[in-house]
Amino acid sequence: MKKFRRVLSILCISLVLLLVSCNDNEEERMGVLKLTFKRINYFGGYTTNEVLDFENNQFLKNGYTPEYEEEPELEVRREFTEEEEKYFIDGCYDNGLFKIDELYANYDFIDGGEWQLIVEFSDGTIKTSRGINETPTIVFNKCSTYFYDICREEILGTLPSYYYEAPNVDFDCYCKSDSKNIHNSAKKYNYIWNKFSEENINLYELNEKNSADYFSTDKEYKLILETTNYRCNEKFTSITIKSYDYNQELSNEEIVYNDIWFKRIEIDLELNKIYVYELTFEDGDYAQYTFNTKVI
Repeated sequence: MKKFRRVLSILCISLVLLLVSCNDNEEERMGVLKLTFKRINYFGGYTTNEVLDFENNQFLKNGYTPEYEEEPELEVRREFTEEEEKYFIDGCYDNGLFKIDELYANYDFIDGGEWQLIVEFSDGTIKTSRGINETPTIVFNKCSTYFYDICREEILGTLPSYYYEAPNVDFDCYCKSDSKNIHNSAKKYNYIWNKFSEENINLYELNEKNSADYFSTDKEYKLILETTNYRCNEKFTSITIKSYDYNQELSNEEIVYNDIWFKRIEIDLELNKIYVYELTFEDGDYAQYTFNTKVI
């Protein structure tokens, strides 16, 4: 019985300590007022300040060379929501950003750069970390996505490949008679990818801006798509290619190809058409790309 009481007592104490710790963590997270990330390039001295103001829900930034100019006012680059703020603080806290060391240094470089991370809390305390040609790489890389989500800029660490940019496939328009690739790009159209999206773009107007003198009525052309250089870890589950007459009404919509993951696709093209190919992913994300065969 005594052994049971001892075990029960230990469990209760552990639970109390855990609850206190969780409460302290929550208070610390809620108490973050401002985060400043400062970067200094030793070669020339160019300095950048990137500030997250959690009282006004704003991302601000400036950049200057102290030797030649005074520091300019911080410019508001983006405003964010309370939900975005909480997501950012929770993510960075869970990945250790607020617990990094005070100093990281590597003095083997002659030039290089320096960074400072300053976190201000509502109780008046300030946590400062500094790096001289050295960073806590793992922590910075893990937190880079949270910075991009709230700032829409790559600030801390290196973003994972294709985090904010939907993947594409290799694209070529091939002239049969000349045996030449005449056109090797397609414009991104509508997409939803990793919390980022752009939709309701005018397909006709987009192609009007990007039509070029590539196509001639006395020649035949072929579309070639390949996944040879596809580097995104998430493969698309299907591809659909549609064509429309080149007019504002986008008349005569036609599905010219529909299939799953592929290595290479070759399709004969019709002139004076708008084409759209769509890559669809398992989670419902998608990316559409468009090009046209307008004859000038």
